[in-house]
Amino acid sequence: MANESDNSVRALFNEAAELADAAERAAFVPAANAALEQLFRYAVVGGPATVRTGVTDFLRATGVDELMTTAMIFDQAARLRSFEILAALRESG
Repeated sequence: MANESDNSVRALFNEAAELADAAERAAFVPAANAALEQLFRYAVVGGPATVRTGVTDFLRATGVDELMTTAMIFDQAARLRSFEILAALRESG
């Protein structure tokens, strides 16, 4: 059973996905489209499996050996949960 924090994280993921979908549907000028593509190029939004795939793909594409992450999530518990998901990926190898 999901706790309140998990529900908040899911709600934020859904909002982010809806915004991304809306951005794709919008008729932006080419410069705005390019800016949005750059902004969201390496964004990873989703649950543990999606995050694992996104982070793995990013590491392979860039060859970096260190990540600095941020989560623009207002709700502190949801933000913490987001970082816990990411940390669990690192710990599981």
